[in-house]
Amino acid sequence: MSYVSKIIKFENNAENTLQNTKHILLCGDKNYIKYCGVTLTSILLSNPNENFTFHIFCDDISEQDIAKVKATSEKFYANIIIYYFDLELLKKFSTNMGGNDHISIATYFRFIAYSELASCIDKVLYLDSDILVNGNITKFWDFDMNNKCAVVIEDAYGNDMAKRVETEKYFNAGVMFVDLKKWNENDYTTVCIKKATEKVYRFLDQDILNIVLDKNVAWIDKYYNYNYSLSRLMDKSKKPSAEKLPKEVKICHFIGASKPWHSWVQCIDAVKQYNAVKAESNWSDNLLITPFDMKKNKYKYMHKFARLAKKEGLYKEMAYWYIQYAINKLINL
Repeated sequence: MSYVSKIIKFENNAENTLQNTKHILLCGDKNYIKYCGVTLTSILLSNPNENFTFHIFCDDISEQDIAKVKATSEKFYANIIIYYFDLELLKKFSTNMGGNDHISIATYFRFIAYSELASCIDKVLYLDSDILVNGNITKFWDFDMNNKCAVVIEDAYGNDMAKRVETEKYFNAGVMFVDLKKWNENDYTTVCIKKATEKVYRFLDQDILNIVLDKNVAWIDKYYNYNYSLSRLMDKSKKPSAEKLPKEVKICHFIGASKPWHSWVQCIDAVKQYNAVKAESNWSDNLLITPFDMKKNKYKYMHKFARLAKKEGLYKEMAYWYIQYAINKLINL
């Protein structure tokens, strides 16, 4: 059974066939496609001499974003394919999520995407949408997988996480290079969906993938999924704006609650690198999200903003956000 109802192809590289190209998978709901676009652009800018085919799986996408995807394909002579999930089938799937309506079905898109792609390609590199690629990533395709199903990178908190889910090791699932034939041979899509319907895991699809793929993954070094927590940086650094990404980083993954599209992290160097890519992309008009835009716990993000402003010596901003924090915390009492 296919979960895909519609496919749109933008093919601007005639030499780039399914057989002689490197495949990249991105997934997102209609609210996240704009961030997929920046990640996609960062890949193309950092790997200008490579042939990529991008596969974007989504539940919906605006006409504006479709136009931007098309423009990106034309600008970089890249092949980009958009897959629409069948919403009716997804609704049936979501009703089996243990009654947990707060969990977005988009979290599990990749389970289905791997199975859908297995019919036409052998291997694919999956990337989350909160990622900045700033180096050559072709090592994945040359890496000795040692007959394993996937190439992964250990999570920044791997030891504790492995103990929690009772696996040998624990990887961050934001970057995965997957052998789709092995994925299908083991019917991992069915296994993952079954686990998703039986229990709500703390880290959702990431926990499920670690449990299901335990001992069936190969490990590549941390610079190919460099876990970079902006929230942790703001808490631990005396001056966050002075912190630099290591030069060895090929893929910067902005883990945690604070993302590069949040207004309170804009002084951080890695975010400035992200913004430079965004400015060259067709999503340069993406608006920043402020603490006022957050659906929950607005006051907590106001507090983050105030503390960061204090560390950076921006005392007017500090005072403003501390006042907003106090007001909004009282409202939430």
